[in-house]
Amino acid sequence: MISMTSMMTALLLSFAATTLGGRVMFFFWVCLLFFCVGGNFALFPVATARFGKTYFSANYGLLFTSQVVAGPLGALLSSSLSDAIGWTGMWFLGASLSFLGTTLAFFYKAPSVSARYQFAH
Repeated sequence: MISMTSMMTALLLSFAATTLGGRVMFFFWVCLLFFCVGGNFALFPVATARFGKTYFSANYGLLFTSQVVAGPLGALLSSSLSDAIGWTGMWFLGASLSFLGTTLAFFYKAPSVSARYQFAH
């Protein structure tokens, strides 16, 4: 998870440099960004399992359903924010949020197996 969010942060911070490399570099960067987005979906079950099996299905459902809310809300928010801070500002905002995710993933420690077992029963 840390590698995925770190990669996303680096790609977003360096996205403005794609103008120097032309269409090929832009295409390569966009493909890598979408790889990170898809990779996050692959990490959902693992991230949800870290909280134990008791409410795994409910937590996983909420996590996946959050995309239904985040999609339209993100589109509306990015439309109004891009007018205020520009697209470069949007890339830096996205990189900042991704870096926050990296930091949280680095410092979050999953409970031990015995603690999860006691919590489940």
